[in-house]
Amino acid sequence: MYDTYGFPLDLTELMADEQGMNVDKKGFDKEMQKQKDLAKSSQKFTFDRSNVKWMLDNKGSHSEFVGYDSEESKSKIVKWGNEDSQVFVVLDKTPFYAESGGQIGDSGSIENKDFSLKVVDTQKSGDSIIHICDLERGSLSKDLNVDCRIDSSRRKDIKANHSATHLLHQALKDILGSHINQAGSLVGPDYLRFDFTHPNKLAEKDIEAIDLLVNDKIAENISVKTEIKTLEEAKQEGAMALFGEKYGEKVRVLTMGSFSKELCGGTHVSATGEINKFMITQDKAIASGVRRVHALTGQYIGSYLESKMDATSRLQEASDKRELEKKNQSDMLNAIDIDQMIENQKHLDNIPFINEEVALESTDGLKKLNKKLNTKFKSGIAVFSTSINENKTISVSVSKDLIEKSLSAGHLAKCIAEKLGGGGGGKDDFAMAGTSSEFSLDQIQSVIDEIIKNELKKI
Repeated sequence: MYDTYGFPLDLTELMADEQGMNVDKKGFDKEMQKQKDLAKSSQKFTFDRSNVKWMLDNKGSHSEFVGYDSEESKSKIVKWGNEDSQVFVVLDKTPFYAESGGQIGDSGSIENKDFSLKVVDTQKSGDSIIHICDLERGSLSKDLNVDCRIDSSRRKDIKANHSATHLLHQALKDILGSHINQAGSLVGPDYLRFDFTHPNKLAEKDIEAIDLLVNDKIAENISVKTEIKTLEEAKQEGAMALFGEKYGEKVRVLTMGSFSKELCGGTHVSATGEINKFMITQDKAIASGVRRVHALTGQYIGSYLESKMDATSRLQEASDKRELEKKNQSDMLNAIDIDQMIENQKHLDNIPFINEEVALESTDGLKKLNKKLNTKFKSGIAVFSTSINENKTISVSVSKDLIEKSLSAGHLAKCIAEKLGGGGGGKDDFAMAGTSSEFSLDQIQSVIDEIIKNELKKI
Protein backbone atom coordinates (compact mmCIF):
# COMPACT_ATOMS: atom_id res chain seq x y z
CA MET A 1 0.00 0.00 0.00
CA TYR A 2 2.78 2.41 0.91
CA ASP A 3 4.97 1.76 -2.14
CA THR A 4 2.09 1.52 -4.62
CA TYR A 5 -0.32 4.20 -3.41
CA GLY A 6 1.67 6.18 -0.81
CA PHE A 7 -0.74 5.04 1.93
CA PRO A 8 0.75 6.36 5.22
CA LEU A 9 2.34 3.80 7.57
CA ASP A 10 0.99 5.52 10.69
CA LEU A 11 -2.54 5.29 9.29
CA THR A 12 -2.06 1.59 8.57
CA GLU A 13 -0.87 1.15 12.17
CA LEU A 14 -3.94 2.95 13.49
CA MET A 15 -6.35 0.87 11.41
CA ALA A 16 -4.54 -2.32 12.44
CA ASP A 17 -4.76 -1.31 16.10
CA GLU A 18 -8.52 -0.82 15.75
CA GLN A 19 -8.75 -4.45 14.62
CA GLY A 20 -6.51 -5.70 17.43
CA MET A 21 -3.60 -6.29 15.03
CA ASN A 22 0.01 -5.12 14.82
CA VAL A 23 2.14 -3.86 11.93
CA ASP A 24 5.51 -5.54 11.37
CA LYS A 25 7.69 -2.40 11.36
CA LYS A 26 10.94 -4.35 10.94
CA GLY A 27 9.46 -6.25 8.00
CA PHE A 28 8.23 -2.98 6.50
CA ASP A 29 11.70 -1.41 6.77
CA LYS A 30 13.27 -4.54 5.25
CA GLU A 31 10.90 -4.52 2.26
CA MET A 32 11.42 -0.77 1.76
CA GLN A 33 15.18 -1.35 1.57
CA LYS A 34 14.59 -4.09 -1.01
CA GLN A 35 12.56 -1.64 -3.07
CA LYS A 36 15.31 0.96 -2.91
CA ASP A 37 17.89 -1.62 -3.97
CA LEU A 38 15.62 -2.72 -6.81
CA ALA A 39 15.30 0.85 -8.06
CA LYS A 40 19.06 1.10 -8.32
CA SER A 41 19.34 -2.11 -10.30
CA SER A 42 18.85 -2.52 -14.05
CA GLN A 43 15.45 -1.65 -15.44
CA LYS A 44 15.65 -4.41 -18.05
CA PHE A 45 13.52 -7.53 -17.70
CA THR A 46 14.78 -10.90 -18.88
CA PHE A 47 13.43 -14.42 -18.89
CA ASP A 48 15.71 -16.90 -17.13
CA ARG A 49 14.26 -20.39 -16.78
CA SER A 50 17.25 -22.67 -17.22
CA ASN A 51 15.30 -25.60 -15.74
CA VAL A 52 12.50 -25.46 -18.31
CA LYS A 53 12.03 -28.83 -20.01
CA TRP A 54 11.28 -28.02 -23.66
CA MET A 55 8.97 -30.59 -25.29
CA LEU A 56 8.98 -28.99 -28.74
CA ASP A 57 11.56 -26.67 -30.20
CA ASN A 58 10.84 -25.47 -33.71
CA LYS A 59 13.85 -23.56 -35.02
CA GLY A 60 11.82 -21.64 -37.59
CA SER A 61 10.72 -18.01 -37.43
CA HIS A 62 8.62 -17.06 -34.44
CA SER A 63 7.50 -14.33 -32.00
CA GLU A 64 6.13 -11.81 -34.50
CA PHE A 65 4.33 -9.24 -32.34
CA VAL A 66 0.95 -8.24 -33.81
CA GLY A 67 -0.42 -6.63 -30.63
CA TYR A 68 -0.19 -3.02 -31.74
CA ASP A 69 -3.09 -3.53 -34.13
CA SER A 70 -4.90 -6.55 -32.71
CA GLU A 71 -5.84 -7.97 -29.31
CA GLU A 72 -6.26 -11.51 -30.62
CA SER A 73 -4.72 -13.78 -33.22
CA LYS A 74 -4.84 -17.24 -34.73
CA SER A 75 -1.36 -18.56 -34.08
CA LYS A 76 0.71 -21.71 -33.89
CA ILE A 77 2.80 -22.93 -31.00
CA VAL A 78 6.35 -23.39 -32.30
CA LYS A 79 7.97 -24.11 -28.95
CA TRP A 80 6.72 -25.12 -25.53
CA GLY A 81 8.03 -26.52 -22.29
CA ASN A 82 7.23 -26.78 -18.60
CA GLU A 83 8.70 -26.27 -15.19
CA ASP A 84 6.86 -27.36 -12.06
CA SER A 85 3.18 -26.53 -12.68
CA GLN A 86 3.71 -23.84 -15.32
CA VAL A 87 3.79 -24.12 -19.11
CA PHE A 88 5.96 -21.87 -21.29
CA VAL A 89 4.89 -21.18 -24.86
CA VAL A 90 6.42 -19.48 -27.89
CA LEU A 91 4.12 -18.62 -30.81
CA ASP A 92 4.82 -17.89 -34.46
CA LYS A 93 2.91 -14.61 -33.94
CA THR A 94 1.37 -13.13 -30.82
CA PRO A 95 -0.82 -10.25 -29.64
CA PHE A 96 0.77 -10.49 -26.15
CA TYR A 97 3.16 -7.69 -25.25
CA ALA A 98 6.30 -8.95 -23.49
CA GLU A 99 7.50 -6.97 -20.49
CA SER A 100 9.98 -4.32 -21.58
CA GLY A 101 10.58 -0.59 -21.45
CA GLY A 102 8.92 -0.45 -18.03
CA GLN A 103 5.60 -1.84 -19.31
CA ILE A 104 4.59 -5.14 -17.70
CA GLY A 105 3.64 -8.15 -19.80
CA ASP A 106 0.14 -8.97 -21.03
CA SER A 107 -2.11 -11.71 -19.67
CA GLY A 108 -4.98 -13.55 -21.35
CA SER A 109 -5.66 -16.96 -22.90
CA ILE A 110 -4.27 -19.41 -25.48
CA GLU A 111 -6.53 -22.31 -26.40
CA ASN A 112 -7.94 -24.78 -28.91
CA LYS A 113 -10.38 -27.70 -28.68
CA ASP A 114 -7.85 -29.87 -26.80
CA PHE A 115 -6.51 -27.51 -24.14
CA SER A 116 -6.78 -24.10 -22.54
CA LEU A 117 -3.89 -22.05 -21.19
CA LYS A 118 -4.25 -19.04 -18.92
CA VAL A 119 -1.45 -16.61 -19.73
CA VAL A 120 -0.35 -15.04 -16.42
CA ASP A 121 2.68 -13.13 -17.75
CA THR A 122 4.64 -12.47 -20.94
CA GLN A 123 8.42 -12.05 -20.97
CA LYS A 124 11.27 -11.76 -23.47
CA SER A 125 14.16 -14.17 -23.89
CA GLY A 126 16.46 -12.90 -26.61
CA ASP A 127 14.28 -12.59 -29.70
CA SER A 128 11.63 -14.95 -28.27
CA ILE A 129 8.39 -13.89 -26.61
CA ILE A 130 7.69 -16.34 -23.79
CA HIS A 131 4.10 -16.78 -22.62
CA ILE A 132 4.06 -17.99 -19.01
CA CYS A 133 0.90 -20.04 -18.54
CA ASP A 134 -1.21 -22.14 -16.19
CA LEU A 135 -2.84 -25.18 -17.80
CA GLU A 136 -6.58 -24.91 -17.12
CA ARG A 137 -7.97 -27.67 -19.35
CA GLY A 138 -6.73 -30.73 -21.25
CA SER A 139 -3.14 -31.24 -22.37
CA LEU A 140 -1.03 -29.96 -25.23
CA SER A 141 -1.55 -32.25 -28.24
CA LYS A 142 -0.38 -32.60 -31.80
CA ASP A 143 -2.76 -29.84 -32.85
CA LEU A 144 -0.84 -26.71 -31.89
CA ASN A 145 -2.96 -24.22 -33.83
CA VAL A 146 -4.44 -21.91 -31.20
CA ASP A 147 -6.67 -18.90 -30.63
CA CYS A 148 -4.95 -16.16 -28.63
CA ARG A 149 -6.68 -13.35 -26.74
CA ILE A 150 -5.17 -10.81 -24.41
CA ASP A 151 -7.04 -9.42 -21.40
CA SER A 152 -8.28 -6.36 -23.27
CA SER A 153 -9.57 -4.52 -20.19
CA ARG A 154 -6.20 -4.89 -18.48
CA ARG A 155 -4.35 -3.80 -21.63
CA LYS A 156 -6.60 -0.74 -21.88
CA ASP A 157 -5.56 0.37 -18.38
CA ILE A 158 -1.89 -0.33 -19.13
CA LYS A 159 -2.07 1.74 -22.32
CA ALA A 160 -3.61 4.66 -20.43
CA ASN A 161 -0.87 4.52 -17.80
CA HIS A 162 1.90 4.23 -20.38
CA SER A 163 0.68 7.23 -22.35
CA ALA A 164 0.23 9.14 -19.07
CA THR A 165 3.88 8.35 -18.28
CA HIS A 166 4.96 10.16 -21.45
CA LEU A 167 2.81 13.18 -20.55
CA LEU A 168 4.25 13.12 -17.03
CA HIS A 169 7.83 13.02 -18.34
CA GLN A 170 7.35 16.14 -20.43
CA ALA A 171 5.37 17.89 -17.68
CA LEU A 172 8.22 17.31 -15.23
CA LYS A 173 10.64 18.91 -17.68
CA ASP A 174 8.31 21.87 -18.28
CA ILE A 175 7.60 22.50 -14.58
CA LEU A 176 10.90 21.54 -12.89
CA GLY A 177 13.45 22.14 -15.65
CA SER A 178 15.37 20.57 -18.49
CA HIS A 179 17.67 18.72 -16.07
CA ILE A 180 14.91 16.10 -15.63
CA ASN A 181 15.84 12.75 -17.15
CA GLN A 182 14.04 9.44 -16.85
CA ALA A 183 15.82 6.99 -14.53
CA GLY A 184 13.32 4.12 -14.71
CA SER A 185 9.63 3.34 -14.83
CA LEU A 186 7.01 0.70 -14.18
CA VAL A 187 3.70 0.72 -16.03
CA GLY A 188 0.95 -1.59 -14.81
CA PRO A 189 -2.84 -1.61 -15.11
CA ASP A 190 -3.55 -0.11 -11.68
CA TYR A 191 -0.79 2.49 -11.33
CA LEU A 192 2.36 3.90 -12.87
CA ARG A 193 5.72 4.61 -11.33
CA PHE A 194 8.28 7.04 -12.74
CA ASP A 195 11.88 7.61 -11.58
CA PHE A 196 13.72 10.76 -12.59
CA THR A 197 16.78 12.85 -11.82
CA HIS A 198 16.00 15.73 -9.47
CA PRO A 199 17.80 16.84 -6.29
CA ASN A 200 14.87 18.00 -4.16
CA LYS A 201 11.53 16.86 -2.80
CA LEU A 202 8.66 18.10 -4.97
CA ALA A 203 6.85 21.07 -3.47
CA GLU A 204 3.10 20.76 -3.20
CA LYS A 205 2.66 23.60 -5.68
CA ASP A 206 4.86 21.74 -8.18
CA ILE A 207 2.84 18.55 -7.84
CA GLU A 208 -0.34 20.53 -8.38
CA ALA A 209 1.17 22.24 -11.44
CA ILE A 210 2.30 18.90 -12.92
CA ASP A 211 -1.12 17.32 -12.32
CA LEU A 212 -2.82 20.32 -13.91
CA LEU A 213 -0.58 20.30 -17.00
CA VAL A 214 -1.01 16.56 -17.59
CA ASN A 215 -4.79 16.80 -17.13
CA ASP A 216 -4.92 19.76 -19.51
CA LYS A 217 -3.22 17.64 -22.18
CA ILE A 218 -5.65 14.80 -21.49
CA ALA A 219 -8.57 17.20 -21.88
CA GLU A 220 -7.17 18.38 -25.24
CA ASN A 221 -7.62 14.79 -26.49
CA ILE A 222 -4.37 14.97 -28.45
CA SER A 223 -3.96 12.35 -31.15
CA VAL A 224 -1.23 9.80 -30.34
CA LYS A 225 0.75 8.77 -33.40
CA THR A 226 3.47 6.18 -33.95
CA GLU A 227 5.98 6.10 -36.79
CA ILE A 228 8.91 3.84 -37.63
CA LYS A 229 12.00 5.92 -38.41
CA THR A 230 15.75 5.60 -38.44
CA LEU A 231 17.41 6.40 -35.13
CA GLU A 232 19.17 9.36 -36.71
CA GLU A 233 15.91 10.80 -38.08
CA ALA A 234 14.26 10.45 -34.66
CA LYS A 235 17.12 12.24 -32.92
CA GLN A 236 17.08 15.07 -35.47
CA GLU A 237 13.35 15.53 -34.78
CA GLY A 238 14.09 15.87 -31.05
CA ALA A 239 12.61 12.58 -29.89
CA MET A 240 13.61 11.76 -26.30
CA ALA A 241 15.60 8.55 -25.86
CA LEU A 242 16.55 6.80 -22.63
CA PHE A 243 20.17 7.28 -21.61
CA GLY A 244 22.11 3.99 -21.84
CA GLU A 245 19.35 2.23 -23.79
CA LYS A 246 20.46 0.34 -26.92
CA TYR A 247 18.40 1.05 -30.04
CA GLY A 248 18.43 -0.61 -33.43
CA GLU A 249 18.73 1.18 -36.75
CA LYS A 250 14.94 1.46 -36.93
CA VAL A 251 13.02 2.86 -33.97
CA ARG A 252 9.39 3.48 -33.05
CA VAL A 253 8.63 7.15 -32.44
CA LEU A 254 5.59 8.04 -30.33
CA THR A 255 4.26 11.58 -30.79
CA MET A 256 1.57 13.44 -28.82
CA GLY A 257 0.98 16.57 -30.86
CA SER A 258 3.67 19.17 -30.22
CA PHE A 259 3.85 18.29 -26.53
CA SER A 260 5.76 15.00 -26.43
CA LYS A 261 7.95 12.94 -28.75
CA GLU A 262 9.75 9.85 -27.44
CA LEU A 263 11.21 6.57 -28.65
CA CYS A 264 8.95 3.82 -27.31
CA GLY A 265 8.05 0.26 -28.17
CA GLY A 266 5.14 0.03 -25.73
CA THR A 267 1.39 0.07 -26.28
CA HIS A 268 -0.53 3.35 -26.04
CA VAL A 269 -3.93 5.02 -26.32
CA SER A 270 -4.93 6.47 -29.70
CA ALA A 271 -5.76 9.86 -28.13
CA THR A 272 -4.93 11.35 -24.72
CA GLY A 273 -8.61 11.72 -23.81
CA GLU A 274 -8.73 7.95 -23.26
CA ILE A 275 -6.55 8.43 -20.16
CA ASN A 276 -9.49 10.27 -18.59
CA LYS A 277 -7.75 11.65 -15.46
CA PHE A 278 -4.29 11.77 -13.89
CA MET A 279 -3.13 12.20 -10.30
CA ILE A 280 0.24 11.95 -8.54
CA THR A 281 -0.19 10.11 -5.25
CA GLN A 282 3.35 9.96 -3.93
CA ASP A 283 6.80 11.49 -4.30
CA LYS A 284 9.89 10.09 -2.57
CA ALA A 285 13.68 9.85 -2.87
CA ILE A 286 15.05 6.43 -3.86
CA ALA A 287 18.72 7.38 -4.28
CA SER A 288 20.90 10.46 -4.17
CA GLY A 289 19.54 12.84 -6.80
CA VAL A 290 16.84 10.40 -7.94
CA ARG A 291 13.16 10.68 -7.07
CA ARG A 292 10.17 8.43 -7.68
CA VAL A 293 6.57 9.44 -8.20
CA HIS A 294 3.56 7.14 -8.19
CA ALA A 295 0.46 8.15 -10.11
CA LEU A 296 -2.98 6.87 -11.02
CA THR A 297 -5.28 7.35 -13.99
CA GLY A 298 -8.97 6.96 -14.77
CA GLN A 299 -11.16 4.86 -12.50
CA TYR A 300 -8.32 4.11 -10.09
CA ILE A 301 -8.27 7.73 -8.93
CA GLY A 302 -11.86 7.50 -7.72
CA SER A 303 -11.16 4.26 -5.84
CA TYR A 304 -8.03 5.76 -4.29
CA LEU A 305 -9.81 8.92 -3.14
CA GLU A 306 -12.68 6.89 -1.69
CA SER A 307 -10.31 4.70 0.31
CA LYS A 308 -8.35 7.75 1.42
CA MET A 309 -11.53 9.55 2.47
CA ASP A 310 -12.67 6.45 4.36
CA ALA A 311 -9.29 6.17 6.07
CA THR A 312 -9.30 9.90 6.85
CA SER A 313 -12.81 9.58 8.25
CA ARG A 314 -11.76 6.67 10.43
CA LEU A 315 -8.71 8.60 11.57
CA GLN A 316 -10.90 11.57 12.44
CA GLU A 317 -13.34 9.32 14.31
CA ALA A 318 -10.48 7.81 16.29
CA SER A 319 -9.12 11.29 17.02
CA ASP A 320 -12.57 12.53 18.10
CA LYS A 321 -12.97 9.47 20.30
CA ARG A 322 -9.63 10.14 21.98
CA GLU A 323 -10.53 13.78 22.55
CA LEU A 324 -13.89 12.78 24.04
CA GLU A 325 -12.18 10.27 26.31
CA LYS A 326 -9.74 12.95 27.44
CA LYS A 327 -12.61 15.35 28.16
CA ASN A 328 -14.58 12.70 30.04
CA GLN A 329 -11.50 11.79 32.04
CA SER A 330 -10.88 15.45 32.84
CA ASP A 331 -14.51 15.90 33.91
CA MET A 332 -14.31 12.79 36.12
CA LEU A 333 -11.06 13.95 37.72
CA ASN A 334 -12.51 17.39 38.42
CA ALA A 335 -15.56 15.76 40.01
CA ILE A 336 -13.39 13.94 42.57
CA ASP A 337 -13.03 16.02 45.77
CA ILE A 338 -9.43 15.53 46.87
CA ASP A 339 -9.89 17.74 49.95
CA GLN A 340 -12.86 15.66 51.11
CA MET A 341 -10.81 12.45 50.68
CA ILE A 342 -8.03 13.86 52.84
CA GLU A 343 -10.56 14.98 55.45
CA ASN A 344 -12.06 11.45 55.50
CA GLN A 345 -8.70 9.68 55.77
CA LYS A 346 -8.25 6.83 58.25
CA HIS A 347 -5.25 6.18 60.44
CA LEU A 348 -3.67 2.74 60.71
CA ASP A 349 -0.90 2.60 63.33
CA ASN A 350 -0.85 6.41 63.20
CA ILE A 351 -0.23 6.36 59.42
CA PRO A 352 -2.69 8.31 57.24
CA PHE A 353 -4.57 5.93 54.93
CA ILE A 354 -7.02 6.65 52.11
CA ASN A 355 -9.02 3.75 50.65
CA GLU A 356 -11.60 5.07 48.17
CA GLU A 357 -13.70 3.84 45.29
CA VAL A 358 -13.58 6.30 42.35
CA ALA A 359 -15.30 6.63 38.97
CA LEU A 360 -12.61 6.72 36.27
CA GLU A 361 -12.41 5.05 32.85
CA SER A 362 -8.66 4.57 32.37
CA THR A 363 -5.45 3.67 34.11
CA ASP A 364 -4.12 7.04 32.96
CA GLY A 365 -6.93 8.62 34.98
CA LEU A 366 -5.76 6.77 38.10
CA LYS A 367 -2.20 7.99 37.54
CA LYS A 368 -3.37 11.58 37.19
CA LEU A 369 -5.57 11.28 40.28
CA ASN A 370 -2.62 10.08 42.39
CA LYS A 371 -0.45 12.88 41.03
CA LYS A 372 -3.15 15.39 41.96
CA LEU A 373 -3.53 13.87 45.44
CA ASN A 374 0.21 13.96 46.12
CA THR A 375 0.26 17.77 45.86
CA LYS A 376 -1.70 17.85 49.13
CA PHE A 377 -1.32 14.40 50.72
CA LYS A 378 2.34 14.49 51.74
CA SER A 379 2.52 11.48 54.05
CA GLY A 380 0.56 8.24 54.00
CA ILE A 381 -0.85 5.47 51.81
CA ALA A 382 -3.56 6.02 49.20
CA VAL A 383 -5.40 3.17 47.49
CA PHE A 384 -8.01 3.80 44.79
CA SER A 385 -10.20 1.16 43.18
CA THR A 386 -12.31 1.58 40.04
CA SER A 387 -13.95 -0.35 37.17
CA ILE A 388 -12.34 0.03 33.74
CA ASN A 389 -14.12 -1.75 30.88
CA GLU A 390 -15.81 -4.01 33.45
CA ASN A 391 -12.43 -4.94 34.97
CA LYS A 392 -11.56 -3.99 38.56
CA THR A 393 -8.33 -1.97 38.76
CA ILE A 394 -6.45 -0.72 41.84
CA SER A 395 -3.76 1.92 42.28
CA VAL A 396 -1.49 2.18 45.31
CA SER A 397 0.70 5.15 46.22
CA VAL A 398 3.13 5.44 49.12
CA SER A 399 4.73 8.68 50.35
CA LYS A 400 8.49 9.15 50.39
CA ASP A 401 8.82 9.05 54.21
CA LEU A 402 7.12 5.61 54.31
CA ILE A 403 9.31 4.30 51.46
CA GLU A 404 12.28 5.14 53.70
CA LYS A 405 10.68 2.82 56.29
CA SER A 406 10.77 -0.03 53.69
CA LEU A 407 7.14 0.24 52.62
CA SER A 408 6.67 -0.30 48.87
CA ALA A 409 3.63 0.44 46.70
CA GLY A 410 4.77 -2.30 44.29
CA HIS A 411 4.82 -4.89 47.09
CA LEU A 412 1.43 -3.78 48.43
CA ALA A 413 -0.16 -3.95 44.96
CA LYS A 414 1.25 -7.46 44.44
CA CYS A 415 -0.10 -8.67 47.80
CA ILE A 416 -3.55 -7.18 47.14
CA ALA A 417 -3.68 -8.68 43.63
CA GLU A 418 -2.67 -12.16 44.85
CA LYS A 419 -5.44 -12.08 47.47
CA LEU A 420 -7.97 -11.07 44.83
CA GLY A 421 -6.92 -13.55 42.12
CA GLY A 422 -5.16 -11.04 39.90
CA GLY A 423 -1.70 -9.64 39.23
CA GLY A 424 0.09 -6.39 39.82
CA GLY A 425 3.23 -4.51 40.76
CA GLY A 426 5.15 -1.35 40.12
CA LYS A 427 7.57 1.07 41.75
CA ASP A 428 7.98 1.92 45.42
CA ASP A 429 5.96 5.14 45.14
CA PHE A 430 3.22 4.01 42.73
CA ALA A 431 1.85 0.70 41.52
CA MET A 432 -1.27 -0.83 39.98
CA ALA A 433 -3.08 -4.14 40.13
CA GLY A 434 -5.89 -5.94 38.36
CA THR A 435 -8.28 -8.28 40.16
CA SER A 436 -10.68 -11.08 39.33
CA SER A 437 -14.04 -9.77 38.13
CA GLU A 438 -15.88 -11.97 40.66
CA PHE A 439 -15.13 -9.53 43.48
CA SER A 440 -17.28 -6.47 44.13
CA LEU A 441 -15.66 -3.11 44.86
CA ASP A 442 -16.84 -3.37 48.48
CA GLN A 443 -15.09 -6.75 48.82
CA ILE A 444 -11.96 -5.30 47.22
CA GLN A 445 -11.88 -2.39 49.66
CA SER A 446 -12.24 -4.80 52.58
CA VAL A 447 -9.29 -6.88 51.34
CA ILE A 448 -7.23 -3.71 50.86
CA ASP A 449 -7.83 -2.71 54.50
CA GLU A 450 -6.77 -6.16 55.68
CA ILE A 451 -3.57 -6.25 53.57
CA ILE A 452 -2.47 -2.73 54.56
CA LYS A 453 -2.98 -3.48 58.26
CA ASN A 454 -0.88 -6.65 58.04
CA GLU A 455 1.92 -4.99 56.10
CA LEU A 456 2.10 -2.01 58.47
CA LYS A 457 2.69 -4.41 61.39
CA LYS A 458 5.94 -5.46 59.66
CA ILE A 459 7.56 -2.01 59.70
